[in-house]
Formats: sequence, structure tokens, C-alpha cells
Amino acid sequence: KGWDFTRRLLVFQRHWVYMLGFGLPSALSTFIFPQFLGLGVYALAFPISIIFAVTSTPVQHEPTKLFPRNLSMFFFAEYVTLGIVRQIKLRLLPRGPSSSS
Repeated sequence: KGWDFTRRLLVFQRHWVYMLGFGLPSALSTFIFPQFLGLGVYALAFPISIIFAVTSTPVQHEPTKLFPRNLSMFFFAEYVTLGIVRQIKLRLLPRGPSSSS
């Protein structure tokens, strides 16, 4: 669709329940069944999932205690990065008016 990374990430974060439901059944089939059978189920389920994904419109779910509205994928990375930037800022900037007499 010509979307930039920020827009794609925002769509994924808003519709994360839809995305989870899209890939989870196919992925679980490879773990539940023996290898040959699981791959066969995956090979049948994946094209059907693609057809459903193309024809459907994801709806944003209502937030609950268990499922938040948006899933912040980079929360930990943002938290750590902002903490580092704050520490650098505190160390580099002066701590207020200097009292030189």
C-alpha cells in the first residue's frame, strides 16, 4: 500500500489481536501434530488464512484488563533509550544558576 514503517507499526499495534489470531492457529498446528502432519495442516491452513486476511477488515477490539487496546511492541526499548537519554541530559546540562562570587 506504500505505507512507511511508522504507519505499518501503528496498524500492527492497533490490530494486534487480529494479527495474533491470524497466525496462531497455523503456527500451533506445527507444534501440536507430528512434524509431517503438522506441516500438512499448516500448508492447508495458510492459504485459507491469506484469503481471509485479504477479504476481511480488522476491527479494533475493546480494551479489557487482559487485552489492552494497543500493544506497544517497542515499549522496553523506548523505556531504556529514554532512560539513557535522560541520564545523559542530566549529566551534561548545568544544574541551575551557578553562584559564582
